[in-house]
Amino acid sequence: MGNSRKPWLKYRNTDKPARKYHSLKPQRRTTRLALFYLIVAGGVGGYKFYLGKMKQGWVLFVIFYILFIISLIVFDTYQAFIIGTYFLMVFLFEVGSLKQQVKLRNIKLGYHD
Repeated sequence: MGNSRKPWLKYRNTDKPARKYHSLKPQRRTTRLALFYLIVAGGVGGYKFYLGKMKQGWVLFVIFYILFIISLIVFDTYQAFIIGTYFLMVFLFEVGSLKQQVKLRNIKLGYHD
């Protein structure tokens, strides 16, 4: 790629790179929004993606679609019941620890309460 410095520009500090991409500090995570994602997209891992746990989110995503395909093939009339039960199970397992997960994510992002 080479050096991106332009010879006709004067730089005050030559030790720093010519371009510095400023990244915004990630926003603080809220329990309300995490709970919303858990209710709406809990079975497909939406709240895990929101909390930055990408691997766990993808695992839930893959489990959901495998379960969906199996329910289409095997259970012809009970797809909604099976998917609804799966979403309810994910909700019941995760709702108790959701506040703690949000707190840990905020600490990791640099927000200390």
